[in-house]
Amino acid sequence: MRTPSAEALIQRYEKYVLEELASEAEPTPLPAETEPRTQLMTTDEVAELLNVSRRVVWELVGRQELSRIRVGGQLRFRAEWIDEYLKRQTRNGNGDGIH
Repeated sequence: MRTPSAEALIQRYEKYVLEELASEAEPTPLPAETEPRTQLMTTDEVAELLNVSRRVVWELVGRQELSRIRVGGQLRFRAEWIDEYLKRQTRNGNGDGIH
């Protein structure tokens, strides 16, 4: 059974993926000075999303396999960085889970 926070995290990630798929179908260019804003995820949220421990997330960061930024001394992750990591983990690189 998922905890409420896990359910919210998964819904947020699914929303991001759906938005990305929709934007691929019909891209809308942004003005050069506008950068899209995305909500940052904590180490705990990433660990829960990937179903791994916090230590594994830190190891991925240490091996430079997972992009991150520091905010106030704490690690933060963008959903698109997690998606990129997952795509790289498939053998064909398409992120479709086919090995």
